[in-house]
Amino acid sequence: MLKLSELNNETDMMMEINSNTVLKDMKVNNNPIYSEKDIEGFVSSYNTDKSEAIGVLFVAESLNKNGTEAYYHFVAINMNTNEVLFSERLRGVSSGIGLRNYWAGSIYSVIKDIKRVYYKKWKRRY
Repeated sequence: MLKLSELNNETDMMMEINSNTVLKDMKVNNNPIYSEKDIEGFVSSYNTDKSEAIGVLFVAESLNKNGTEAYYHFVAINMNTNEVLFSERLRGVSSGIGLRNYWAGSIYSVIKDIKRVYYKKWKRRY
């Protein structure tokens, strides 16, 4: 989706963060809307590898089964300083059979939108 010839997938840090999430606290009646300050707060707590690389990640904001949609923040960070270089809130349409595929469909929808629309916009801007 980012048209890169080289990409390293390093998910250990995020897998550790996600494994420490208290699932019973995640269900809410109202969808949160994360601000830039919220995203910066999440990223500042990450234990990055302090390399000179740029890291990209999705921060899931809400998965709304009633609305058949999910909201994610696509975030680019400086891995050395944990500075948020930019973030964009994106909407994904849910689809698929079964719990995993249903929400994976929303991520796939966001990835397609990045390829078709956002990549060009971001490339011009940054």
